[in-house]
Amino acid sequence: MQSLLRTLADIEFDFEQERERLESSTSDSRVKALVLEKLRARHRERREPYDRQLALLQERIRPTPDWS
Repeated sequence: MQSLLRTLADIEFDFEQERERLESSTSDSRVKALVLEKLRARHRERREPYDRQLALLQERIRPTPDWS
């Protein structure tokens, strides 16, 4: 699980660095908006498989209710 969380943290860090670089660029605001939307889409795509793995792990470690 630590490896999974580390990977997610790396993805977040990369996204934030790219976003900050974009915000500080001198590009036209319309261009920035388009590029930011592409960054966000790529960020979601990169995260998706790890988010699914994390959800599965959380389900596996969640205690099952004792109905007796």
